[in-house]
Amino acid sequence: MDQRTQIAAYFFFTIFLYVLYQLIRIFSPFFQGFFWAAVVAFAFYPMHKFFVRAVRGKAILASILSTLSIVLMVIAPGFMVLESIIRQSMQLYQWVVNYINQGKFTLLVQHIQSFGWFQAAQTKLAASEPLQARFSEEMLKVSQYLTNSATTLFTEVTKNIFFISLNIVLMVILVFVFFLRGENMYRYV
Repeated sequence: MDQRTQIAAYFFFTIFLYVLYQLIRIFSPFFQGFFWAAVVAFAFYPMHKFFVRAVRGKAILASILSTLSIVLMVIAPGFMVLESIIRQSMQLYQWVVNYINQGKFTLLVQHIQSFGWFQAAQTKLAASEPLQARFSEEMLKVSQYLTNSATTLFTEVTKNIFFISLNIVLMVILVFVFFLRGENMYRYV
């Protein structure tokens, strides 16, 4: 092998490694879905074997029945728990809104203001112009921070919902494929 051929081989091998690295980066968000699909398929493989015997060896039908059973046993309860969490969060938000609208928050603030230490701090704050200006600046910074945090949180939640949904769809498809073609993998492990 001459030097020119050897350089070309190294060059193309380097390009291959780079493309492989980029491919891994593209699929890295889905590795967790691949892993859990394999774990679920492995854990429910005895059930799949039961379905294979029940449908007299029809692999596709048995894989469909196994996958649907897993969706009903694992994914559906997971969505019910998620729905419960969302519903309770909405109820908590509604309770806070009602608490504020009924004037109970104002009563709480007035109760705190009635404490002697709070009145002394309020008097000192009102007497100091620079401290009052600094307090106003800090309150403005806090409100900006809260606005930015809420926007970031909304963006992250939206992105996570998309990726979770995509991972669940991918997991269901992979579980089906693992059941359909996974007998060799099961025997190997």
